[in-house]
Amino acid sequence: MSKLLRNFLRKKTLQNATYEETSYSDMEGSVYGALPVDSPMAYDEPIRDFKLVFEGENKDTFVLVPGLLPYDTIEIPLFGGFTIADYWGDVKEQIEDPCITSPSPFGSLHDRAVELYYQIKGGQVDYGLVHSHQFCHGQLGETYEGLVPNWSPDNPIVLIGKGYGATTALYLQHLLSTNFFGQHTAGQMIKGVICWSAPHRGSTLPYYLGLEPGSKCIVHPFSILQLLLSLIHLICYFTFLERLFNFRLNDKWGLASKSEGGEQSLWRCEDALCW
Repeated sequence: MSKLLRNFLRKKTLQNATYEETSYSDMEGSVYGALPVDSPMAYDEPIRDFKLVFEGENKDTFVLVPGLLPYDTIEIPLFGGFTIADYWGDVKEQIEDPCITSPSPFGSLHDRAVELYYQIKGGQVDYGLVHSHQFCHGQLGETYEGLVPNWSPDNPIVLIGKGYGATTALYLQHLLSTNFFGQHTAGQMIKGVICWSAPHRGSTLPYYLGLEPGSKCIVHPFSILQLLLSLIHLICYFTFLERLFNFRLNDKWGLASKSEGGEQSLWRCEDALCW
Protein backbone atom coordinates (compact mmCIF):
# COMPACT_ATOMS: atom_id res chain seq x y z
CA MET A 1 0.00 0.00 0.00
CA SER A 2 1.44 3.37 -1.01
CA LYS A 3 2.10 6.09 1.57
CA LEU A 4 -0.50 8.35 -0.07
CA LEU A 5 -3.26 5.76 0.20
CA ARG A 6 -2.30 4.85 3.78
CA ASN A 7 -2.44 8.51 4.83
CA PHE A 8 -5.77 8.97 3.06
CA LEU A 9 -7.35 6.00 4.87
CA ARG A 10 -6.00 7.18 8.19
CA LYS A 11 -7.43 10.66 7.60
CA LYS A 12 -10.88 9.27 6.70
CA THR A 13 -10.87 7.10 9.83
CA LEU A 14 -10.15 10.11 12.03
CA GLN A 15 -12.84 12.17 10.31
CA ASN A 16 -15.49 9.47 10.72
CA ALA A 17 -14.67 9.18 14.42
CA THR A 18 -15.26 12.94 14.93
CA TYR A 19 -18.65 14.57 15.37
CA GLU A 20 -19.53 16.82 12.45
CA GLU A 21 -20.25 19.76 14.73
CA THR A 22 -16.84 19.58 16.43
CA SER A 23 -14.66 22.48 15.31
CA TYR A 24 -10.97 22.04 14.69
CA SER A 25 -10.22 25.06 16.84
CA ASP A 26 -11.69 23.16 19.80
CA MET A 27 -9.58 20.14 19.01
CA GLU A 28 -6.40 22.21 19.04
CA GLY A 29 -6.96 22.93 22.71
CA SER A 30 -7.83 19.40 23.69
CA VAL A 31 -6.35 18.02 26.85
CA TYR A 32 -4.11 15.52 25.11
CA GLY A 33 -2.79 18.05 22.59
CA ALA A 34 -4.34 16.22 19.64
CA LEU A 35 -3.88 17.83 16.24
CA PRO A 36 -6.75 18.54 13.81
CA VAL A 37 -7.09 15.90 11.11
CA ASP A 38 -6.44 18.54 8.42
CA SER A 39 -3.07 19.37 9.94
CA PRO A 40 -0.24 17.73 7.96
CA MET A 41 1.50 16.74 11.18
CA ALA A 42 -1.53 14.71 12.24
CA TYR A 43 -0.90 12.02 9.65
CA ASP A 44 2.26 12.80 7.66
CA GLU A 45 4.78 12.75 10.49
CA PRO A 46 6.41 9.31 10.62
CA ILE A 47 5.82 7.25 13.73
CA ARG A 48 9.05 6.51 15.52
CA ASP A 49 9.56 2.90 16.55
CA PHE A 50 10.69 2.07 20.04
CA LYS A 51 11.24 -1.14 21.93
CA LEU A 52 10.16 -2.06 25.41
CA VAL A 53 12.85 -3.91 27.34
CA PHE A 54 11.40 -6.39 29.83
CA GLU A 55 14.57 -7.90 31.23
CA GLY A 56 18.28 -7.36 31.55
CA GLU A 57 20.39 -4.54 32.93
CA ASN A 58 18.72 -1.92 30.73
CA LYS A 59 15.15 -3.06 31.25
CA ASP A 60 12.48 -0.37 31.35
CA THR A 61 10.83 0.79 34.55
CA PHE A 62 7.15 -0.16 34.43
CA VAL A 63 4.67 1.74 36.60
CA LEU A 64 1.16 0.35 37.06
CA VAL A 65 -1.79 2.75 37.38
CA PRO A 66 -5.08 1.27 38.67
CA GLY A 67 -8.56 2.45 37.77
CA LEU A 68 -11.63 3.05 39.91
CA LEU A 69 -12.03 1.01 43.10
CA PRO A 70 -8.81 -0.98 42.76
CA TYR A 71 -7.63 -3.66 45.14
CA ASP A 72 -4.33 -5.40 45.70
CA THR A 73 -5.13 -9.05 46.28
CA ILE A 74 -8.09 -10.92 47.72
CA GLU A 75 -6.95 -13.81 49.87
CA ILE A 76 -8.72 -16.52 51.82
CA PRO A 77 -6.95 -17.27 55.15
CA LEU A 78 -7.73 -20.99 54.98
CA PHE A 79 -5.42 -23.96 54.46
CA GLY A 80 -2.37 -21.76 54.81
CA GLY A 81 -3.95 -18.95 52.77
CA PHE A 82 -4.45 -18.68 49.03
CA THR A 83 -5.20 -15.86 46.61
CA ILE A 84 -8.49 -15.85 44.74
CA ALA A 85 -7.98 -12.53 42.91
CA ASP A 86 -5.02 -10.32 42.08
CA TYR A 87 -5.69 -6.94 40.43
CA TRP A 88 -2.35 -6.97 38.56
CA GLY A 89 -1.92 -10.74 38.33
CA ASP A 90 -1.68 -10.88 34.53
CA VAL A 91 0.86 -8.05 34.40
CA LYS A 92 3.04 -9.53 37.14
CA GLU A 93 3.35 -12.71 35.07
CA GLN A 94 4.98 -10.71 32.25
CA ILE A 95 6.87 -7.99 34.14
CA GLU A 96 9.23 -8.55 37.03
CA ASP A 97 8.97 -6.18 40.02
CA PRO A 98 6.75 -3.44 38.54
CA CYS A 99 6.10 -0.25 40.53
CA ILE A 100 2.48 -0.22 41.71
CA THR A 101 0.85 3.14 42.42
CA SER A 102 -2.35 3.92 44.31
CA PRO A 103 -3.97 7.23 43.33
CA SER A 104 -7.31 8.14 44.91
CA PRO A 105 -9.96 5.57 43.90
CA PHE A 106 -12.61 8.30 43.45
CA GLY A 107 -10.41 11.29 42.59
CA SER A 108 -10.77 13.47 39.52
CA LEU A 109 -8.54 12.95 36.51
CA HIS A 110 -6.41 15.94 37.50
CA ASP A 111 -6.10 14.94 41.15
CA ARG A 112 -5.18 11.35 40.31
CA ALA A 113 -2.56 12.44 37.76
CA VAL A 114 -0.96 14.81 40.28
CA GLU A 115 -0.94 12.10 42.96
CA LEU A 116 0.58 9.71 40.45
CA TYR A 117 3.42 12.12 39.72
CA TYR A 118 4.41 12.54 43.36
CA GLN A 119 4.06 8.84 44.11
CA ILE A 120 6.59 8.17 41.35
CA LYS A 121 8.92 11.16 41.80
CA GLY A 122 8.50 11.80 45.52
CA GLY A 123 7.51 14.88 47.51
CA GLN A 124 4.32 16.43 48.88
CA VAL A 125 1.32 16.40 46.58
CA ASP A 126 0.44 19.86 45.25
CA TYR A 127 -2.79 19.94 43.25
CA GLY A 128 -2.20 23.53 42.16
CA LEU A 129 -3.53 26.76 43.65
CA VAL A 130 -5.98 27.59 40.85
CA HIS A 131 -7.36 24.05 40.60
CA SER A 132 -7.78 23.76 44.37
CA HIS A 133 -9.70 27.04 44.59
CA GLN A 134 -11.87 26.12 41.62
CA PHE A 135 -12.95 22.80 43.11
CA CYS A 136 -12.93 23.89 46.76
CA HIS A 137 -10.47 21.40 48.18
CA GLY A 138 -7.09 21.53 49.87
CA GLN A 139 -4.06 22.37 47.77
CA LEU A 140 -1.59 20.03 49.49
CA GLY A 141 -1.87 16.30 50.05
CA GLU A 142 0.22 13.40 51.28
CA THR A 143 4.01 13.18 51.10
CA TYR A 144 5.70 10.27 49.30
CA GLU A 145 9.27 9.03 49.20
CA GLY A 146 9.01 8.22 45.50
CA LEU A 147 9.04 4.90 43.66
CA VAL A 148 11.47 6.19 41.00
CA PRO A 149 13.34 9.19 42.54
CA ASN A 150 15.71 9.45 39.56
CA TRP A 151 12.83 9.80 37.10
CA SER A 152 13.77 12.26 34.34
CA PRO A 153 13.75 12.64 30.53
CA ASP A 154 16.99 10.68 30.50
CA ASN A 155 15.42 7.94 32.63
CA PRO A 156 11.85 7.62 31.31
CA ILE A 157 9.24 5.17 32.51
CA VAL A 158 6.51 3.09 30.92
CA LEU A 159 3.00 3.49 32.34
CA ILE A 160 0.46 0.67 32.26
CA GLY A 161 -3.04 1.90 33.03
CA LYS A 162 -6.14 -0.19 33.56
CA GLY A 163 -9.49 1.50 32.82
CA TYR A 164 -9.56 4.93 34.44
CA GLY A 165 -5.88 4.43 35.18
CA ALA A 166 -5.07 4.64 31.46
CA THR A 167 -6.70 8.05 31.07
CA THR A 168 -4.96 9.11 34.29
CA ALA A 169 -1.61 8.12 32.77
CA LEU A 170 -2.35 10.06 29.58
CA TYR A 171 -3.32 13.14 31.57
CA LEU A 172 -0.09 12.88 33.55
CA GLN A 173 1.81 12.99 30.25
CA HIS A 174 -0.11 16.16 29.40
CA LEU A 175 0.81 17.78 32.74
CA LEU A 176 4.45 16.86 32.24
CA SER A 177 4.44 18.34 28.73
CA THR A 178 3.04 21.65 30.00
CA ASN A 179 5.45 21.76 32.99
CA PHE A 180 2.53 21.92 35.43
CA PHE A 181 4.75 20.80 38.31
CA GLY A 182 7.30 23.57 37.73
CA GLN A 183 10.24 21.18 37.96
CA HIS A 184 11.44 21.35 34.34
CA THR A 185 9.39 18.31 33.38
CA ALA A 186 8.82 17.10 29.84
CA GLY A 187 6.62 14.64 28.01
CA GLN A 188 9.74 12.60 27.24
CA MET A 189 9.73 11.46 30.87
CA ILE A 190 7.21 8.85 29.73
CA LYS A 191 8.55 6.38 27.19
CA GLY A 192 5.14 4.90 26.49
CA VAL A 193 1.65 4.35 27.85
CA ILE A 194 0.01 0.93 27.61
CA CYS A 195 -3.77 1.28 27.87
CA TRP A 196 -5.86 -1.61 29.15
CA SER A 197 -9.66 -1.36 28.68
CA ALA A 198 -9.41 2.42 28.64
CA PRO A 199 -12.50 4.65 28.15
CA HIS A 200 -10.78 6.92 25.62
CA ARG A 201 -14.09 8.28 24.36
CA GLY A 202 -15.69 8.51 27.75
CA SER A 203 -18.50 6.38 29.12
CA THR A 204 -22.29 6.55 29.10
CA LEU A 205 -22.53 4.67 32.40
CA PRO A 206 -22.64 7.79 34.66
CA TYR A 207 -25.62 9.09 32.68
CA TYR A 208 -27.45 5.79 33.02
CA LEU A 209 -26.80 5.91 36.77
CA GLY A 210 -28.17 9.43 37.19
CA LEU A 211 -25.80 12.13 35.92
CA GLU A 212 -27.76 14.87 34.15
CA PRO A 213 -27.02 14.99 30.38
CA GLY A 214 -24.79 17.88 29.43
CA SER A 215 -23.57 18.29 33.00
CA LYS A 216 -20.35 17.31 34.72
CA CYS A 217 -21.63 17.19 38.30
CA ILE A 218 -25.44 17.63 38.47
CA VAL A 219 -26.96 14.39 39.68
CA HIS A 220 -30.63 13.45 39.63
CA PRO A 221 -31.81 13.40 43.27
CA PHE A 222 -33.52 10.01 42.87
CA SER A 223 -30.89 7.89 41.17
CA ILE A 224 -28.38 5.15 41.84
CA LEU A 225 -25.53 7.64 41.45
CA GLN A 226 -27.05 9.94 44.10
CA LEU A 227 -27.36 6.96 46.45
CA LEU A 228 -23.74 5.96 45.79
CA LEU A 229 -22.41 9.48 46.41
CA SER A 230 -24.40 9.79 49.63
CA LEU A 231 -23.03 6.44 50.78
CA ILE A 232 -19.46 7.58 50.07
CA HIS A 233 -20.11 10.79 51.99
CA LEU A 234 -21.43 8.85 54.99
CA ILE A 235 -18.42 6.52 54.96
CA CYS A 236 -16.05 9.52 54.94
CA TYR A 237 -18.03 11.12 57.78
CA PHE A 238 -17.28 8.19 60.09
CA THR A 239 -13.49 8.02 60.14
CA PHE A 240 -13.34 4.37 61.24
CA LEU A 241 -15.22 3.46 58.05
CA GLU A 242 -13.04 5.77 55.95
CA ARG A 243 -9.91 4.07 57.27
CA LEU A 244 -11.43 0.73 56.33
CA PHE A 245 -12.36 1.68 52.75
CA ASN A 246 -9.51 4.22 52.27
CA PHE A 247 -11.36 6.51 49.85
CA ARG A 248 -8.83 9.28 50.67
CA LEU A 249 -11.25 12.16 50.27
CA ASN A 250 -11.02 13.66 53.75
CA ASP A 251 -7.57 15.12 53.11
CA LYS A 252 -9.04 17.29 50.35
CA TRP A 253 -12.62 18.08 51.38
CA GLY A 254 -12.74 17.44 55.13
CA LEU A 255 -15.81 15.21 54.94
CA ALA A 256 -15.26 13.74 58.42
CA SER A 257 -17.35 14.77 61.41
CA LYS A 258 -16.42 17.91 63.32
CA SER A 259 -15.53 15.76 66.33
CA GLU A 260 -12.93 13.99 64.17
CA GLY A 261 -11.41 17.21 62.85
CA GLY A 262 -13.58 17.49 59.74
CA GLU A 263 -16.03 20.14 58.69
CA GLN A 264 -19.26 18.20 58.23
CA SER A 265 -22.41 17.67 60.26
CA LEU A 266 -24.40 14.47 60.00
CA TRP A 267 -27.27 16.26 58.25
CA ARG A 268 -25.02 17.38 55.44
CA CYS A 269 -23.87 13.85 54.72
CA GLU A 270 -26.91 13.37 52.53
CA ASP A 271 -25.54 15.93 50.09
CA ALA A 272 -23.93 14.53 46.95
CA LEU A 273 -20.26 14.98 46.26
CA CYS A 274 -19.27 16.86 43.14
CA TRP A 275 -15.97 16.41 41.35
